[in-house]
This record gives sequence, structure tokens and C-alpha cells, in this order.
Amino acid sequence: MPARRRRSLSFRGLKRRFPVASGSTYVTDFDWEWMVVGEYDGLIKYGRLCMPGESIADAVIREKLREDEIRDTGPRVVRCTWNDLERIAFTPRLHRRLAPLGLVAA
Repeated sequence: MPARRRRSLSFRGLKRRFPVASGSTYVTDFDWEWMVVGEYDGLIKYGRLCMPGESIADAVIREKLREDEIRDTGPRVVRCTWNDLERIAFTPRLHRRLAPLGLVAA
């Protein structure tokens, strides 16, 4: 990805730990001041997350429940794939999540 695009995303923090009500602690891929978290979805991720006997659909549902638990602690969640990060169109989508919170200039 060209450096110009990477800089425009302005990642504040990486790998933030979020303790949730169930007692679990989840680690997110990106974090902006505990207000917005970014989760990267690679094509291999869900196959790797499968527990013995689970389908990829089961892993996806478990991941959605994890995201709900993180969201319940307060932050907004934005998901992206490598394809999103390569496209300039992702930057405005992320900006729309960050600007109302004062995390980037409006």
C-alpha cells in the first residue's frame, strides 16, 4: 500500500486489550483512544479460528458475539479487509467514524 494512504489512516494504537462483562479479555487489532476499534478480517482468519468440530460459520458467529461484547464496553467497531486497506474508499469510511469523536479533524 502506498505510504500516502497508510499515513491518512492515522492508527493511534495497536493490539488494545478489552476486558468484557463475561470475564474474557479480547485483543483488538487497532484502537483510537478506546472510542473506536478496528478489526482486520483476513481470508484465512476464520478457518484458523475454528475449534475442533466447528464450521467456518460457527467461527464467524463466535467472532460476531465477541465484537458485540467489545461494543458493549463503549467503542464503535469498524472492520476491514486487506482489500479495504488497499482501496482509497476505506479512508472516508474510517474518517466518518473518527471525526464525530474528535479523533481526526472534521
